[in-house]
Amino acid sequence: MAKRKAREDLRRPTLVYVGTVVVLAVILGALQARYEASRRPPSPEAVVRNLTEGFVGQNTVRSVRLEGGAAELEVAMDGVRALPQDRSQWPQFFRDATDVAADRLFSPPPQITTPALADLQRVSIRYTLQGREVARGSKRRGDRTATVTMVRP
Repeated sequence: MAKRKAREDLRRPTLVYVGTVVVLAVILGALQARYEASRRPPSPEAVVRNLTEGFVGQNTVRSVRLEGGAAELEVAMDGVRALPQDRSQWPQFFRDATDVAADRLFSPPPQITTPALADLQRVSIRYTLQGREVARGSKRRGDRTATVTMVRP
């Protein structure tokens, strides 16, 4: 009976120790995975989204597609304060916005080393307002200005 009692007395601290080691191992594993994920470079789509939203405004880029040297974006102009009230000024506004956004993607800051941006030859942006397309802008690398097509309401 005394031996049984002694074994039971040893089991509890052993189980607590093993449980503590398992919990710590899981926590350390999760922290390691999180650290490694933070060290990975962002996807090219995320870089394009961030560079564009840095100019147009937060949460304006609805979609980004990179394919074969071309970037296609959808930008929602809802809530963008710089959008002129006078529609006659929209063509120039969207041309300027496309120029700046495309130039930011063609010539990103030096700390951004995404090969997809180096291969980028064309940027196309579809502008929407309240879910409806209002303009399409595009610019090729080397073009002086962007081309914009307004969509009839």
